[in-house]
Amino acid sequence: MANKFNNFHKTQVKRIVVMAVVMIILVIAGIYAILTK
Repeated sequence: MANKFNNFHKTQVKRIVVMAVVMIILVIAGIYAILTK
């Protein structure tokens, strides 16, 4: 049971990290687009 929870927690953390990276890339791309206009 604990092992299953641990695996679930790891996948949740991975998903959050991926989402954060995507958001950062989008923000940087937006700033870059504004600056290069």
